[in-house]
Amino acid sequence: MAIPENKEQELCKNCGFCCDGTLFTRAVSFKDEILLPKMETEIIDDSYWFKQPCSYFDQSCTVYEQKRPDICGDFKCRLLKKFTKGQIDFDELETLIHQLKVQKTRLYKLIPDVNPNDRLQDAFNSFLEKNKTPLESKAFKIKHSQLLLEWALYQERLSSFHQ
Repeated sequence: MAIPENKEQELCKNCGFCCDGTLFTRAVSFKDEILLPKMETEIIDDSYWFKQPCSYFDQSCTVYEQKRPDICGDFKCRLLKKFTKGQIDFDELETLIHQLKVQKTRLYKLIPDVNPNDRLQDAFNSFLEKNKTPLESKAFKIKHSQLLLEWALYQERLSSFHQ
């Protein structure tokens, strides 16, 4: 049984992890592709990219109905592919998306001195960099146990979205 395209679109619009910087720091483009004006571009090893989070993402894509870069309409995460094949149902996937969004909110609250405009991965990396010396100490692990456990669970959940 084929999954209606609007159900896929609904999941994508509710998720946005490929646009908000959760899954990627950049999205692939090609040399002559016309990007939207606020998209920050990069050229790395002769490959063309635009930075994530996308400047047109605000809780969901604000230009979904417009001409967007090809990758924006073509990309399907692993879970969306499973949904399309009928290997995971709509409600289960919607629940996973919701759980990850709630978990991201908790992590932003747990990371000390976090800038809420930073990508979560960048914020966590900055936290680790600032605490490089005591990172392996028992006292550090006890003090930040909730954050470290939450981060491990977040990474596990996030891995299910990757190709």
